[in-house]
Amino acid sequence: MLKIKSFIKKHGKKLLISATAAMMAVLGCISSFAAEGGTAVGSSDLQSSFSSAVSSIQGDVLGYIGIALPIGLAIFGAIIAIKKGISFVRGLIGR
Repeated sequence: MLKIKSFIKKHGKKLLISATAAMMAVLGCISSFAAEGGTAVGSSDLQSSFSSAVSSIQGDVLGYIGIALPIGLAIFGAIIAIKKGISFVRGLIGR
């Protein structure tokens, strides 16, 4: 058990990225492989369904980035401003 914990600690970011990519692929495939009423799905139908699923995921991800980006930039700007302000005050008082 200790070996597993140390492996997860060592490769945590890589495992997270791999798991996220696998989950996105599975979610995209669920809608593309779903057949209505037990009928067989042709190759072109499967390709168009998969294409629309990937396009839908792309739109959702870009929408979330559009929502989070202004907030992240504001937080990043505030942190930079605070750090620069502290270094400016330290420079004034001679520390």
